[in-house]
Amino acid sequence: EPDIRTLRILANLYETSIDYLVGNTDDPTPPQARKNVPDFEDIVLSAPTLKDAYLRIVKLHFEYRLDKETFVRLSELAFDMYCSSPKDREI
Repeated sequence: EPDIRTLRILANLYETSIDYLVGNTDDPTPPQARKNVPDFEDIVLSAPTLKDAYLRIVKLHFEYRLDKETFVRLSELAFDMYCSSPKDREI
């Protein structure tokens, strides 16, 4: 029987909830992941500059653990929005 400290460590390690580990629920989703996830595209594309858009992507990455595919997709969207012409790309 693991103590509460060990359960917390295991839950963090396996990115699940303590309730799932002890059999109180069949949902392995950790409580943090259940919160409403914002529209990442809206947040990024509403930035005033490309630099701000990239900073927002980094912040989202650390806050929501974006996977590589989402991180790259958001970066490409920001680049396409703010650098729509070849002249714009000369930074």
